[in-house]
Amino acid sequence: MMNRFTKSLKNTLTLNFMLIATLPILLISFFTLQLLNDKMSGQIIEKNHIVAESLAAELLDFLNTADKAIQQTADVVEYLGIDNRSLVQHYLVLTMKNFSFFDSVQVIDEQGIVVMMAPNNPDYVGNNVVGTSYYKHIGNSRRPFWSTTFMSPVTGQPTITLVRPLKQGMIVANLNLGSLNQIVAHANTIADGWAGITDTEGTYIGHTSVENVDQRTNVRELDYSKNALNGEGGNYQHIDKHANYLISVAIVKPIGWPVIVGQNADTALASLQTARSIFIAGVFIALLVALIVAIWLLKKILQPILALVKNMQAVAAGKYQVATGAEGYEELAGLSRDFGLMAEAVASREKALTDNKKELEISLRNLEISNRELDQFAYVASHDLKAPLRAIMNVSQWLEEDLAGSVDDSAKEKLGLLRSRALRMENLIIGILEYSRIGKVKNKTQLVDTQQMLQGIIGELGCSPAFRIVMGSFMPSVMANPIQLWQVFSNLISNAVKHHHQQEGVISIAATEQELFYEFSVADNGPGIDVAQHQKIFQIFQTLKPRDQFESTGIGLALVQKIVQQQGGSVGIKSEQGQGATFLFTWPKSMN
Repeated sequence: MMNRFTKSLKNTLTLNFMLIATLPILLISFFTLQLLNDKMSGQIIEKNHIVAESLAAELLDFLNTADKAIQQTADVVEYLGIDNRSLVQHYLVLTMKNFSFFDSVQVIDEQGIVVMMAPNNPDYVGNNVVGTSYYKHIGNSRRPFWSTTFMSPVTGQPTITLVRPLKQGMIVANLNLGSLNQIVAHANTIADGWAGITDTEGTYIGHTSVENVDQRTNVRELDYSKNALNGEGGNYQHIDKHANYLISVAIVKPIGWPVIVGQNADTALASLQTARSIFIAGVFIALLVALIVAIWLLKKILQPILALVKNMQAVAAGKYQVATGAEGYEELAGLSRDFGLMAEAVASREKALTDNKKELEISLRNLEISNRELDQFAYVASHDLKAPLRAIMNVSQWLEEDLAGSVDDSAKEKLGLLRSRALRMENLIIGILEYSRIGKVKNKTQLVDTQQMLQGIIGELGCSPAFRIVMGSFMPSVMANPIQLWQVFSNLISNAVKHHHQQEGVISIAATEQELFYEFSVADNGPGIDVAQHQKIFQIFQTLKPRDQFESTGIGLALVQKIVQQQGGSVGIKSEQGQGATFLFTWPKSMN
């Protein structure tokens, strides 16, 4: 279907114009939209992350303030002395007044007894805290201690215990974390979002929705929370049954509390969706305009082309008087004019051909008659010439036999020479007749076993036992006229034997397979042929030795070349003087 569509120039041009007009816009739009999406998404996520980092910094300031307050209290108690209880108690009250985030501040002596506290609670003063974890920690390490979070039974708020060692005991303060809700409330700049702080167990200790703190909501099983509890901040996407959220996490070091900022992805990306919709609408408008312009330009180009096609169809129908308007583009107008001139020339030549048709038909008939007469002449001439030649050979033979007692050796030699010249003439006539008939007589082709044919040729030649003829292991069967292929092999092999300079020799016959042809070779170890004579030996009647020295008609290789070339093959030779000769010819695998 697509192939038929694109065979039409109009359809192909239309398709190409549409692609040229729309493809760059689509590609640029795609990459621009992708960049816009990445940029705006990155900005929203970056904003969430900045809020998370800001809340983490604010929380860290809160914890540092509480830690410094306890450190300052410890320094004052050390300065006043733990036994100066009235002054120490007064300072503890001032600490509670100045730092409202403390639920209580206590001084504990070396025996683990609460000796004073603010606010003062007579029921609690005197209690022994030796069994508490913070007492054991301070006793072992003498280093500050931060407890895990717990819900205060007094305030009902998340609380941690801060402990600083003294030379004669320790300062213990319960830090109320209720103010964390006010810290995360600063994230109210995030539309449809929330913020929360969890302890190291994943339980919310501060949240924009206070219910999550009151209900001790734990999120440690969520993917982003798992990473956060391992001290890994970052940005995440979280999907639950309610909505899709963009999550940013910052870690409060060194205490390890995660600050989590979440925002509804649909709300966060609403502006992106709006921008994307506006952009896509603009792309569609641009595509529509581009298509309209492309179609208008295409129409301007196609109009003269279609007119030219119409003229071509008219010329093909024999109507050579066509309109050659010069409107439109210069190139197409010039092409139209040139086509008009061509139509006039075709009309003129057709008229001339029509006028000469009868003369051509007469010439062809005369040529056919001449060819038939020439073939008849060749046959008759060969027949009429061979008869007297045979008579001459017979008469010379009879004379030699009748005068056997009275004819000397010189006369016998002359009679033999007469017969040899007559035999050469007969062979020459036979060769000429065979050469002239190649390509004119249509003989049927058949599958020929070249190995079997070569065995027959070798047997018929009756070579001397001193000559060894070797055939290769691969001798294919080919489609051929058996007589013509026999002539090719017979001439090449007999030439290798006749022209050998020694009484013994080796002739090698081989074949190789090519893509469309079989290549045959007949190689000998004879005297070789000089490179300068390679073209001459294939010319008719050409011999390398005088005929008085060597009996040859000079037709054999010319006959081989004509037969092979008639089949679409080629003949060649590889030889140098004194290095033997290799004749090669190709024969097609299939006959047309």
